[in-house]
Amino acid sequence: MKYFFLGLLLCFIGVGSGDSSDGLLGVASRLVHQADFLQHNRHYRNVIHATREDSEDGLKLKLRVIETVCSTNHALFIGYVYSSACPDSHVYSSIKCVLTVNDNQTNVVLECNYLLVEHIQRQEI
Repeated sequence: MKYFFLGLLLCFIGVGSGDSSDGLLGVASRLVHQADFLQHNRHYRNVIHATREDSEDGLKLKLRVIETVCSTNHALFIGYVYSSACPDSHVYSSIKCVLTVNDNQTNVVLECNYLLVEHIQRQEI
């Protein structure tokens, strides 16, 4: 069911119709928000950078993402998630994602790698 909604979203936003990085950032932001919206017990993520790579299978976007403090247990509009009301959680030092969309815009895959922030505690012996 969630893939249906992502596919439906693609029909409205027209993936691949623009070459500007601002356009790609907007497309990626909307797709990540939609994916987050469909997941509970997580936090919304904000896309801060997007680069396009053409592939044999369709469109590939490499994304840098931050996790916010705003829970996906609440239905939040994208404008709210990208506002100062949802700051960076600082739980992860790096989140890198790859968003792939096939040429028919029928298959959307979002894969992310998370690198945790490690707090080193100093202990005296």
